[in-house]
Amino acid sequence: YAETVSRPDFRELSTSPFTDPTIDTISIGNPDLVPASIKNYDLRWEYYFSPTETASIALFGKEFINPIERVQSPATGDVVTYFNVPEATLYGIEFDVYKSLDFVAGWHWPGRVGLDRLPWQDIYVGANYAKIESEVTLDDETRGIATSLVRPLQGQSPYVANLQIGWYPEGGDDELSLLYNVSGRRISEVGANQVPDVYEEPAGQLDLVWARKFADDWKFKLRLRNLLDPRVQFTVGDEIRRELTRGREATLSIEWSPRD
Repeated sequence: YAETVSRPDFRELSTSPFTDPTIDTISIGNPDLVPASIKNYDLRWEYYFSPTETASIALFGKEFINPIERVQSPATGDVVTYFNVPEATLYGIEFDVYKSLDFVAGWHWPGRVGLDRLPWQDIYVGANYAKIESEVTLDDETRGIATSLVRPLQGQSPYVANLQIGWYPEGGDDELSLLYNVSGRRISEVGANQVPDVYEEPAGQLDLVWARKFADDWKFKLRLRNLLDPRVQFTVGDEIRRELTRGREATLSIEWSPRD
């Protein structure tokens, strides 16, 4: 059990308009926002195949007071702002596993297809899946302007899935990871005054990370984000309201971690 606070950031408070690159829409902050308080409940079972290999199942829940949501401003055209809603609840279940593929070396089929020389003991697979339900509670004031009286929390997907394949040789200088992430259909902007909610449709993201140690205390890292660069669609009902690609990103970094 834990209690946390989520404070509005500067952009959510500022009345200066800016273009939000994640939704390609002009956003205007609301200086009247108040921090949201959150009660967190978690119950987790974990199993360890080895000191570095795990599997787990978790049940979780959250109770929000004054959560902040992104809301459309119909009177100003295609512009969004931010409001507090009275309450919201969220609960779900999560499955997680991280395991080496060393057991594949004992199978017969890798040799038949020429894969028997792969270092299976150094290849790891991680998978994570969360199924989530959320609902917002409105009061008389927010009911008067809300288009949807019963709906999920803005920005909350009904599921989140992650898959990772990594090569981590023991005592080696190189590491390589391929990561894929996808989230379910979610409300991008809450509708108000009979304007429908805008939904963001699922769009998977594929990342590649390569790291190499050198000179004892140094590490070089290359990260390539959003390799597939799929089209991201924002819909109202069956119609596409906006469509965009977020672009690919490459990051190079050098880290220094001196040994004791």
